[in-house]
Amino acid sequence: MNMPSRHETIGANGQLVHAYVSSRVARQVGASLCHAARASIRPLAHATREIGHPYRDAPLAHRAFTIVELLIVLVVLAIAATLVVPLLATPHPTKLTAAAELIAADLGFAQTESITHADDPRVVTFNTSTSSWLVAKKSAPDTPITEPVTQAPYNTQLGTGRASQLAGVAIQSYSLGGDARLGFGKFGELDQTATATITLAAGGWTLVISVDPTSGEVSLGAPTK
Repeated sequence: MNMPSRHETIGANGQLVHAYVSSRVARQVGASLCHAARASIRPLAHATREIGHPYRDAPLAHRAFTIVELLIVLVVLAIAATLVVPLLATPHPTKLTAAAELIAADLGFAQTESITHADDPRVVTFNTSTSSWLVAKKSAPDTPITEPVTQAPYNTQLGTGRASQLAGVAIQSYSLGGDARLGFGKFGELDQTATATITLAAGGWTLVISVDPTSGEVSLGAPTK
C-alpha cells in the first residue's frame, strides 16, 4: 500500500487550509462591504429627511409667501389706495365733485320731505361765509331739522363733521331767487321760476350745481378752471 508523500500531504493540507482561509476572508470582506454600504447610505437618508418637501415639511412659521399670495396682497393694497388716496391727496376737481354730490343728496332729501310734509315744506339755507347749509322747515327756516340717521341737527359745513374730508372747498356764490334759501313745494317743484344755481370753488377750480325749477331735479356741472 502506497502512503501519500509528505509533499502530497502538505499539498492536500495546504489546499484544505487555503480553501478554509479563502472562505473566511470572503465572509469578512462581504461584511466590511455591507457595513461600508450602510455607512454611506445612512447620511444620504438623513439628508433626504432633512431636506424633505420644501413646502410640506417646512415649519409653518418659516414658509415663504408664494407669488400668488404676493399678487393678492398687491391687488388689495391697490384697491385700498384707490379709495383712500383720492380724499387724502385729492385733486381739487375730485373734491369739488364730492362736495356737489353731498349738496345734491341733501337737496333731494329736502325735496322728498317737502312732498311728505306738504303742510310745512322744507327749505335749504346756504351761507357763503361759513361754506355751510342747513335743512329746515319753512315755518322755522333758521332752525335745522333733525337728521333721521344721526339724530343730529341737519347742518353741514364743508371741512367739518360729515364733510370733514372736503376741506378746501367753499360755497362761492348762489342764485336762489334773491335770497339764501331754496324751498320746495308739495309736488317737489322749486319756490322760484328761474333755475337755481350754487357755485363751489377749490384751488382755482369751480363747479356749478343747477336745480330745475319745475321738476326740482339737480344736475352737476363739470369742474372747470
